[in-house]
Amino acid sequence: MNPLQRSLSHVTAREESKERLRESLSARQGGRSRPLAATLACLLLMLGVGFWQLWRTPVSYISIDINPSIELALNRLDRVVAVTAYNEDGAAVAQGLSLENRPYQQAMDALLADEVLQSYLGEGARLYVTVVSEREDRLRQGIQGCYGYRDHHGQYYQADRACLTEAHENGLSVGKYRAYLELSSYDATVTVEDCHSMTMGEIEEQIRACGGHQNRNGAGSSFGGGHHGRHH
Repeated sequence: MNPLQRSLSHVTAREESKERLRESLSARQGGRSRPLAATLACLLLMLGVGFWQLWRTPVSYISIDINPSIELALNRLDRVVAVTAYNEDGAAVAQGLSLENRPYQQAMDALLADEVLQSYLGEGARLYVTVVSEREDRLRQGIQGCYGYRDHHGQYYQADRACLTEAHENGLSVGKYRAYLELSSYDATVTVEDCHSMTMGEIEEQIRACGGHQNRNGAGSSFGGGHHGRHH
C-alpha cells in the first residue's frame, strides 16, 4: 500500500467512527424520547378521562312534574347529562326531545315548550319543579328565570340527597316522592304505590284536603320522613 492509499484509509476510518458515534447518540436519544413520549401520552389520556368523568358525572337534579315526571341530571357545568322519565307520560314527552349536553335553562325551555308536554298543562294542571343540588340557590334563580316556568306559574321545591335516593328506589321522580312524603305526613294510609297512579295535581289536592296547606305558607316548610324541603 502506497502512502496515498494509507492516508485515504485513515480518513475512511475516521468517517466510519464518526458515523458509528452519530448512530450511537441517535439511539440513546431515541431511547430517552420513547419513555418521555409514553409519559406524555399517559398524561393526555388521564386528562381526557378526567374531563370525561367531570362531564358525565351528575351532581344536581331537576325534577319536572305535572303528570309527566321527568328528571334532568346536571354535571358540574350545569349541563344536562341524562334525561330520565318516571312514567309513561314522561317517556312520551322525553322521546321526542334532544336535551342532553344543553345548559339546563335551554333544556327546560325546550321541554316546557314541547307540544306533547303542553297538552298536559291544560285544565288547571300545575307545574312543579324540585331541585336537589349543593348549588340550589343558583339553580333556583336560573329556573325561575325560564320562560316556560314563568308562563306556567311553576311551583319550586328543594329536596335532599336522601329523598332523591329513596325516590329512585321506589321508582318515582324526586319531585313526586317529595310530594308523597308531604302527603303521608298528613295521611298515613297513603302509600307509594298510590302515588304512582296519581298526578301531581291529585297529590296536591289531597294535601290541601288534609289541611296541609295551612302549614305550607311561605318558604321553609317541612314534610314527613325526616326529609326537609323548601317551597318558593
